[in-house]
Amino acid sequence: MKKLAFGLSLLLGLGFGESLGEMGAIASAQTEISENHSEAINSPVSVVLIEAGEGEKQELRLRPEVGETQTLNMSIQMNIETFFGGMSMPSIPDVTTTLTIESVVTDVKENGDIQAEFIYTNTAVLPSETVEIPPEVIEEMNAKIATLIGTKGIILLDNRGLTKSLNIEVSEDIDPLVENTVDQLLINSFENMSSPLPEEAVGVGAVWQIEQDVNLNGLELDQTAVYTLENRTEDTVTLSMIIEQTAEEQQFTPWGLPAEMAVDLVSLESTGTGDFTMNLTQLFPVEAAMNLVTRSQMNLPNLEENATTSMRTNTEMDLMIMSGN
Repeated sequence: MKKLAFGLSLLLGLGFGESLGEMGAIASAQTEISENHSEAINSPVSVVLIEAGEGEKQELRLRPEVGETQTLNMSIQMNIETFFGGMSMPSIPDVTTTLTIESVVTDVKENGDIQAEFIYTNTAVLPSETVEIPPEVIEEMNAKIATLIGTKGIILLDNRGLTKSLNIEVSEDIDPLVENTVDQLLINSFENMSSPLPEEAVGVGAVWQIEQDVNLNGLELDQTAVYTLENRTEDTVTLSMIIEQTAEEQQFTPWGLPAEMAVDLVSLESTGTGDFTMNLTQLFPVEAAMNLVTRSQMNLPNLEENATTSMRTNTEMDLMIMSGN
């Protein structure tokens, strides 16, 4: 979820106008990519139990039945500040993006693995409530992101929420810029939509840590999330979460770009908190709220002047999820 939201911030930035021309130039150099994608997880996920909690201990396992449907309604509010070459660019203030994803469980295997199909059925970019944004800009954003509608796929998870495989088929009408920007982010978001649960039986107050190396559009990140089991009933668990992402200095080439368009990352840090409610009879969280702050600095290639341009970005994101059958 977090990675999808981070990717949407890039997408909205690219659509905000000529003030982000350098990023637009990078995006325009991307090549076509296949409409069908089959991926496994980025890297092995480490789930380590830190505290077992109190009271009766029980294993946390997903157990949806075949035919179980779920509609995810996501609301992602962004505030993005961007600086090119030390100069402040117009920010993207309080822009809210909404996404609707419908899913259905198609198979539950003897070993507990769960297969589901999903499809994006609705998108919208809403005007800022605090700053006036030209209607034509909002209209352009909506036109681009709406081309996600119809993108669908199949996901296979184990009953602890670890992704085993994922296949995504993008919409035939998808905008090339949206496809190149969001394609891998869709894969990453579904890999992490259902947070991995510990193998051990746990009680209320249990704490576990999830570590994973993440490749996000060619950028290597270290991700650590710490979850606490705040409450549990027979089918429902309530979790709180603290997450951090860091990246070492590195040169990376976003997917689809030629080698001469490599970007130099100077620094990147993300910190956030969240609260989740999961119904173990459903595949994805039924309710979630997250706040994430990301600060990054990188040097972008400026081929016309045979030089680089420094870009610094501060992004604050608030994510809300509500779902139902």
